[in-house]
Amino acid sequence: RIDRLDANFQPTSTHENIDSTDEGSSPEITHSQPVGKSFSGEISAQSMSEHIGEITESSLTNSHTLLSGFPILLMNFAHGAETKLSGRDLILAILTTVNTMGRADCLKFLEQAIDDDAYSRVIEANQLLKDYDLQQLTTLTELCCPTLTQLEKSQQAETLKIAKQLIQFDREVSLSEYLIFAFVYRACQPNQGFTSRINKYQPVINDIAYLFALIIQQSSHSEHEQQQLLTNTLSTFGKCTPPSISENFNANRFHQSVARLATLSPLLKQPLVESIMNCIVDDGQINANEFALFRSICNLIGVPAPALV
Repeated sequence: RIDRLDANFQPTSTHENIDSTDEGSSPEITHSQPVGKSFSGEISAQSMSEHIGEITESSLTNSHTLLSGFPILLMNFAHGAETKLSGRDLILAILTTVNTMGRADCLKFLEQAIDDDAYSRVIEANQLLKDYDLQQLTTLTELCCPTLTQLEKSQQAETLKIAKQLIQFDREVSLSEYLIFAFVYRACQPNQGFTSRINKYQPVINDIAYLFALIIQQSSHSEHEQQQLLTNTLSTFGKCTPPSISENFNANRFHQSVARLATLSPLLKQPLVESIMNCIVDDGQINANEFALFRSICNLIGVPAPALV
């Protein structure tokens, strides 16, 4: 079950005042089935945790395998080989792909919202994307982001507006929809900085708890094991009551949490990212949801995403 998006939802600046929302509100998380196959094989969690973040032969091989699997047409779109707008159009196609419930309505909307050439690119890309998992779609989205940063401000604003309409089209926002949207949100505001003001974890401990619960929920562990991992992990950051591991995902809550965590000092962000990575590899595998969540969170809080494997 996915909570409906607040009708008044507005993407807030990642340096918005942390007092603008209730620190004590209960996190809302959804249980999401892992998308696609895990790509780490039967590697032990300890072995994986010892090498996360390293640029290894294995990580380079994984990246090469992932990128080489994309058709040349999609790569050309992503890199804006013919027009800078092709990267935008590919992302719009990706957003219609992850909107499984309202794909037809999304395409009908895009037919009126963009010009004929752009719509043709969306349709062409959409046919190639239908069997891709969230890891592949996230990777393609990241490849498109540099072209979005090169657009004029008016084009960026229009792209963000269209992307927001696509994820809100059926009044429900899934985890996969929001994670793709998050990259568009950051790329279309390339000059927006991160104001580091928080030098302790405690003021944002509820946000940390929410994100860790969401991440750990994606693992193959039993619910009891997930809850225990969450409790143990949070104990290193401060005092809080761990949320239930089985609550529903909420796009507004996710956005508010990463916005506040973006204001942490850089020295506090690094241990946070390392703990996220350790939680992801705790079961010895990495699935597509975990991959997308990790890349998206790093992007939103202003930290380069290290290699997971």
